[in-house]
Amino acid sequence: MSNKLDFSKELIGRRALVTGGTRGIGAAIAQRLLDAGAKVVVTARSRGEALPAGAAFVAGDVASASGVKVIAAGALGALGGLDILVNNAGGASGFPQRRQGGAQQLFTHARDRSRAEQNPSERRVAGASDDAREQGVQ
Repeated sequence: MSNKLDFSKELIGRRALVTGGTRGIGAAIAQRLLDAGAKVVVTARSRGEALPAGAAFVAGDVASASGVKVIAAGALGALGGLDILVNNAGGASGFPQRRQGGAQQLFTHARDRSRAEQNPSERRVAGASDDAREQGVQ
């Protein structure tokens, strides 16, 4: 009897976004998600050479609100929704007080857009929350 567990099908049907997923640990995480059956989008400021085979790529920077919107729109367009978010993007600078960090902005924006697409009555709310965040209102 083998001691190895088979996780090859544990994520079939799941949709994942990996920030910083074009090289190093991010690429390894993306590959593991792909191996487990997930559909994967990776994002970084540039494509890089180690893009995992089978992953889609969206260029963007999680350090800016506009970059987060581009990433969320690209990931939702490629995947049709989002089940898993892995925030692997690094950064040395902090975020200003009372502002959401890049991963939180990405999650919130993707969640709001996904909900709005599933429920048209929430479209106005999702747009309003984006405007409030851009103005620094919590």
